[in-house]
Amino acid sequence: MVVAFRNQERYLERTLESVSRQDYGDFEVILVDDASTDGSSKAAFLMAERNGWEYARRDRSSGPAEARAEGVRRSRGRLIAFLDGDDLWRPEKLRIQSEWMRRPGVVMTFCEFDLIDAGDNALLTDGRPAKLDMRRSYSFYPHPCMTSMVMLNRQALEKVGGIATHYRYLYDDSDLWVRIHRRFGTNGWRCIPKQLGSYRVHEGGVSNLLKLDLVDERAVQARLDLACFQRQCASRPR
Repeated sequence: MVVAFRNQERYLERTLESVSRQDYGDFEVILVDDASTDGSSKAAFLMAERNGWEYARRDRSSGPAEARAEGVRRSRGRLIAFLDGDDLWRPEKLRIQSEWMRRPGVVMTFCEFDLIDAGDNALLTDGRPAKLDMRRSYSFYPHPCMTSMVMLNRQALEKVGGIATHYRYLYDDSDLWVRIHRRFGTNGWRCIPKQLGSYRVHEGGVSNLLKLDLVDERAVQARLDLACFQRQCASRPR
């Protein structure tokens, strides 16, 4: 699995602790530091030493797409999972996803997740924990799944050309999901109907860059579906 991060000092230790608590023991961890300038580097290095993980620091920041791509190049496993430096996983996340990945023809899985704030508190809508129900947003285009909730087959990733590193901050993930969907079709991926992770909404996060109200499920799904649509239109032969 690949954890790509930059300047996530406030959250990174909690993120990596959620990795160390996984109840699925057969996995490697690649930490890719995208030239952090805060305490993230020290925290990641110490966690890597303590747990026998690989730590790689980039000399210059190139954005999350390039950092994830480096993590993939350094990894050796048949399955690849991504985790951003501010999100969290439930202890059973990797185990359940790896079981779903054994299903015939499945090359990608992703799971439901809830939304949390900077202090790990659940964001609420109508008094209930906020979440995105991926199954309700199905259309011809892939579900708007978050990178931290995805697991991929390495060979499938290679067949579609890998991570598009020309996206510096946004849309490299949407681009990848669209290419996988086009290559393997609807039967190639599955949405696991369990909340196995938490997506953090905070100032300075990607959600803030997009200026999305992540508690509004329809707004998130509409914008991410639109991003997928734009990527598909751009790649059509003229």
